Amino acid sequence: MERHQSLNLLLLISGIIIFLYFSFKFFDFTIDDSFIAYRYAENLALGYGFSWNYDQTQEFGFTSYFMVLAIALGIKLGFEPILFSKVLTIFAGIITILVSGLMLRVLTERKMKFYFLPSLFLGFIPAFGLHAISGMETLLFTMFFSLSILSYLSFMNSSDSKKAIPLIVFVILATITRYEGIILVLGMLSHQIYQKIILKNEVDFKKILLFCSPIGFLVGL
Repeated sequence: MERHQSLNLLLLISGIIIFLYFSFKFFDFTIDDSFIAYRYAENLALGYGFSWNYDQTQEFGFTSYFMVLAIALGIKLGFEPILFSKVLTIFAGIITILVSGLMLRVLTERKMKFYFLPSLFLGFIPAFGLHAISGMETLLFTMFFSLSILSYLSFMNSSDSKKAIPLIVFVILATITRYEGIILVLGMLSHQIYQKIILKNEVDFKKILLFCSPIGFLVGL
C-alpha cells in the first residue's frame, strides 16, 4: 500500500472514530419529533397501516416514509424502535463519511491524494454525531443524497448505461426519506442544460427522460 493510501485510510478511520465518539456521547438524546415516527411505525408493524390511532382511518402525519417503514421492519424483527433507529442512522452517518471522500476523489479526477480529508472534517462536527442519534431521518436523507450525487458522477463519467440503475434507486430512496430529495432531479436536469447551452456539449435526451423518472414516483406517493 502506498504512503498516501495509508494516510487516506487513517483519515477515514479517524473521521469515523470521532463521529462515533460524538454519537455515543449524546446517545441518550432523542428529539421529541422522532416519537411521531415511532408511533406510526408501531401501528404499521402491528398491522394497522399508516395511522396515528390504530382504530382510525389511514393518515400520513409523518415526514419520512422510509424512516417509518424501516422502524416498522425493525419492530417486526423484534428490535426496540428507538435503539434500532439510532443504530440505523449511525450506520448512515458512517456511509456518508465514506462517500464524502469518494466524491472528492471523483471530482478531482484522483488528483487530490488525500481525498478522505473531508471525511475527517465531517467526523469532527459534533452536530453530525448529534443528528445520528436524534431519532430523526436527517442522516438517512444525507446518506441517500450523497450516494445519489456519487452515482450521478459515476454515471456521467462512464458509458455503461447500467450505472443509471443505482442512480435512480438512490434518488427515489432520498425522495421517500424526505420529499426534498426531488431537488436532485432538478439539479441533474440543470447540469444537463448547462452542458448543452454553456459548454456546447452533446446531450443525450434519453438521459433527461431517465432523470425525470423519480418525479413520477413522487407523484405516485
